[in-house]
Amino acid sequence: MDYRKLGLRIRETRVLNKYTQEELAELCEISPTFLSAIERGNKKLSVETLVRISSALEISVDRLLIDSINYNVEDNIQDMVNLSKMLSTSELKMATELLSLFIKYHVNGIKE
Repeated sequence: MDYRKLGLRIRETRVLNKYTQEELAELCEISPTFLSAIERGNKKLSVETLVRISSALEISVDRLLIDSINYNVEDNIQDMVNLSKMLSTSELKMATELLSLFIKYHVNGIKE
């Protein structure tokens, strides 16, 4: 987890919502010093604190984490291969079609 990126995302969202560090810290029941350290990526935060911050900022946890999690493409490809081994031929064909549709409409943004 890249805590610096998470902290930056929290700070950007706080500023967009026009909260001071003191105001957001009070809403989240943490100290302004701790919030400042979180925003700089110098302190790790608990899931409970992350949920409090996301609730106060009215943003989902996944949006706060979106670019903070180290993503390993090779591991995900291997996960897909392992999952596909559990499927029958017809199920694998269906899964492939679903993935193709997902890429076509979601990733490429094609509208019909």
